[in-house]
Amino acid sequence: MLSHQVADAGLGIARDLSTRPFVTWDEALDTLASTARNQPLLLVLDEFPELVDSEPALPDILRAFWDRAQPRADLRVLLCGPAVRAMFDM
Repeated sequence: MLSHQVADAGLGIARDLSTRPFVTWDEALDTLASTARNQPLLLVLDEFPELVDSEPALPDILRAFWDRAQPRADLRVLLCGPAVRAMFDM
C-alpha cells in the first residue's frame, strides 16, 4: 500500500514501485529520505497503532531511521491514530 501511495504522489523516484514495491520499512524510509534531500517531504502514517500491530518493531525501526537520516534529509513523519486506543496500548 505504501508503495502505491508513494508512486501516486509523483515524487520523481526513479524506481518503478509498481513492479518493485518496497519490501521493508527501512527500504521505504531510506528511499523517502533520499527524495527529501531535494525537496521537503511529509510522510503521514495514519492508524499507527494498527501498523504497530502488524509490525511490532516499527517504533524501533523509525527511531533508528530517524537517528541516521535526520541530519541529511528534510523528511517529517507524522504519526496518527485514535488517541484513546494508543493510550490503552501503552
